[in-house]
Amino acid sequence: ADGKTFLPINSITIDSVNPNENATIRTYDFDIGEGEFRYVKIIATKLGVLPEWHLGYKHDGRSWIFIDEITID
Repeated sequence: ADGKTFLPINSITIDSVNPNENATIRTYDFDIGEGEFRYVKIIATKLGVLPEWHLGYKHDGRSWIFIDEITID
């Protein structure tokens, strides 16, 4: 309610180390139960150094996270 104190509702780990150069669309659903909520905090951690097979490894070798859309119903 205050934008500073958050309660965890769920945590997922996405296996992103498998060789794949294609964009992926994934949907994840979380059941937060009953109640009124004003703020949502999402924490995403990038891979770090890219694996050697990755197309971007030879350039700067750092990974990125791109999140296009978050829907809250």
